[in-house]
Amino acid sequence: MLAQADQSGAIRTFTAALEIDNHYAPAYAHRGKAYLDNWSFARAAADLGTATALNPNDIESHVLLAETLLELNNASHALSSADQALAIDPMSAPAHTARAIVLASRGWYALAKEHANWAVYLDDHHAKAFAVRGDILVKQGPWDNALSDYSASIRLEPTLERAILGRCVLYRRTGQYDKAMADAQMAIKANPLSAQAYAQRAMIYRDLGQFARGIDDCDRALYLQPGHAYTLRRRAMIAMGEKQFAIASDNISQ
Repeated sequence: MLAQADQSGAIRTFTAALEIDNHYAPAYAHRGKAYLDNWSFARAAADLGTATALNPNDIESHVLLAETLLELNNASHALSSADQALAIDPMSAPAHTARAIVLASRGWYALAKEHANWAVYLDDHHAKAFAVRGDILVKQGPWDNALSDYSASIRLEPTLERAILGRCVLYRRTGQYDKAMADAQMAIKANPLSAQAYAQRAMIYRDLGQFARGIDDCDRALYLQPGHAYTLRRRAMIAMGEKQFAIASDNISQ
């Protein structure tokens, strides 16, 4: 993922290119990716949609459009974009990975796993495919296999947030808090502007009874991604835990 300053610079650069030629598909594709990295999903969808209209054989833009539409809660059109990428090249690992992501979002885990397996088979250096299969195995099991996939993904791409945070969550769920904290710290180091990384570290702090630190991390996440529903819910859970802990402490001291 680009740093925020790099995203803004890329957006300006490609906007200038489009002022010269507003039919230049690569400029829409690259600006759309920069918008996606900057969580500007509606703008990303518009640019990536234009890129695929101007260049229907651009597999990467179809794949990115599928992921962007998912962020906009438009799973049906996301699936259509993933299907278009696969129609262009049925042997494309990124296209199979995109379809796996969309299918998993709809709860179709068995079919999603088939596509993730294909992606890994077609390109065993495609880090995202391992991470996505790890996500599916978290839902289906076994968790040991999910951990193996996340670790394989991280070995291939040490800064891939999806894999780092996926493994972080599994470690937290299994009570391996030292390892979970190490992964959360790794994700923050890889991308200090990651709201998701701070939100996950907040949940580790909550489990460890360090409620104030958890709330601080939620506030950092909400500063980076205002109004994010997941983080708002987690902050409320942590605040409730802090309140209950205070009441329990008062009862013990009486």
